[in-house]
Amino acid sequence: MTGRNWILLLAALCIASALADLAYDKHGYFAFEHLPGFHGFYALAASVALGLVALALRTLLTRDVSYYVPTSTDVEDHPATDLERETADV
Repeated sequence: MTGRNWILLLAALCIASALADLAYDKHGYFAFEHLPGFHGFYALAASVALGLVALALRTLLTRDVSYYVPTSTDVEDHPATDLERETADV
């Protein structure tokens, strides 16, 4: 299956799920639970909120590049003579 076919299949499943939501009587506790498609929109909002929380946590928890190896030679300053290429006879 190509990517376009997967998207069309997912869209068809979403439409079928939304139509099935209209086919039965809901017994929710709150009045807004009786709205058509409420649970789908609630799940979408929760997923978006979870993604935004993950982005915020990423900025708080991300470490510096040299955090785990502070004595690595990659972060040391070397004189320019040490950085020249050496040629070898092959």
